[in-house]
Amino acid sequence: MTAVCDLCPHACRLRKDETGFCRARTNVGGVIRPTNYGRLTALALDPIEKKPLHHFYPGS
Repeated sequence: MTAVCDLCPHACRLRKDETGFCRARTNVGGVIRPTNYGRLTALALDPIEKKPLHHFYPGS
């Protein structure tokens, strides 16, 4: 059973348990599923001083 992924312009035709060119989607039982579902994909640590909290507690 093949399914067509419409996530990107490649429009991959995926057979059962096959992953697309972009490696972002997989055919699982005829349904296109994301490969990164439930996984951390990005992380950014910024100091709190960078956030717009300057006037949250003035003088603290």
